[in-house]
Amino acid sequence: MDFVTHLPRSERGNTFLLLFQDMITSYAMCKPMSSTTAQDCAEAYEEVVVRNYGASSEIRHDRDPRLMSRKATLAYRPQANGQQERSGQTIMHSIRAYVEEPDQTDGDDHA
Repeated sequence: MDFVTHLPRSERGNTFLLLFQDMITSYAMCKPMSSTTAQDCAEAYEEVVVRNYGASSEIRHDRDPRLMSRKATLAYRPQANGQQERSGQTIMHSIRAYVEEPDQTDGDDHA
């Protein structure tokens, strides 16, 4: 679980993507968001992951204060969370390339 931040504002006012990735298959799921509060993150997790695939047995993240819990990976340690970080970079570059074109403010439709 990780945030992709600093995206151009979409028509719906979203500037963040919350990224979920299955660690076995590397399947990535994104939820465009305008806010990153704990409540919004919990609702996004339920909508994107739980309703489609069931609850996770473990959630890994990069110690972002918005996502802190009892279990966390080491910050800035690629061996611990590198797959997620790389997926976040790839998605961020793809969405940025799309929304930076003139009149393209619907990037959250493609996330």
